[in-house]
Amino acid sequence: MWTLEWKSRGRRVTEGRHPLAPYLGLVIGLQACLCLGMQLSPVVSAAWSPPAPSPTQQVAQWRQTRYNPGRDPKVGNTAPPLRLFTLARQPLELEDLRGGCVALIFADDESG
Repeated sequence: MWTLEWKSRGRRVTEGRHPLAPYLGLVIGLQACLCLGMQLSPVVSAAWSPPAPSPTQQVAQWRQTRYNPGRDPKVGNTAPPLRLFTLARQPLELEDLRGGCVALIFADDESG
């Protein structure tokens, strides 16, 4: 318990006693809410975040950002002759894949 005292025109003025327990309870409750919010924030943000796009969608989005209509071939045009090598070092002609859909992905050997 504490009392609030001050002097007013030479006489001492005392207000009633005020217990500290409600104030301490309020401070502890606010700190508990803050700690709980910090602990739950990853769970809540993961539940509300949009789903990650599929790898195919990621490649398509990346390609759209790099598309240059003046430089890139038009979709549906015949591809130029191209000779590549597989991971087993076997030659592969693009002509051998004619008639199907082909996607070429260039990556380092160590990329897995």
